[in-house]
Amino acid sequence: MYSVDDIQVLVLEMYDLIKDFQTLIAGILVLIGVVVTLWQNASVARKQRENQRDHERENLRVALLAELQINRFVLIEKWNQLKPNFETNPTMTALVQTDVMDDNYLALLNHIGLLTQIEVNKVMTAYLALRGSRTKLSLIGKPVDGSRQYVNVKSAFVTKVLENLTEPLDQAIESLEEHLEAQTG
Repeated sequence: MYSVDDIQVLVLEMYDLIKDFQTLIAGILVLIGVVVTLWQNASVARKQRENQRDHERENLRVALLAELQINRFVLIEKWNQLKPNFETNPTMTALVQTDVMDDNYLALLNHIGLLTQIEVNKVMTAYLALRGSRTKLSLIGKPVDGSRQYVNVKSAFVTKVLENLTEPLDQAIESLEEHLEAQTG
């Protein structure tokens, strides 16, 4: 074992070593502190970006979901108004608005990459179907007062166009609702 004198000599040597290299030791400790601080700051910044992206994703889903639900509601209401008349008079024409509500979609299109690939596919399909229906109605309908905003369309065409729109809208709405529920827990 070591004697008390040996231990005292060892402590004095350690003291002299620390005294001689105190600047180096302090520099190493500061460097370690800076590295730990930078690592912690990067971790916090990364978490903030993830939270911000999640928030933007949720807002995008809510906005698109609301707009798609409104479009679907308008289509269903229009269909419910026209259906009884079409059943009794199949050659009847109907005044149909060709404009669709897609302001949110157009404004937020550059953020669509925040959604999953499945959501993007279904949302874009729904909006393309809406835009396609506007074009179809404009082509097959007769403009009212020279405007393309409203057209008179035969019942058979209106029925087919409205039926073809509900499925893509329902799929997009369902996909957005599923992901919103999963995100909000």
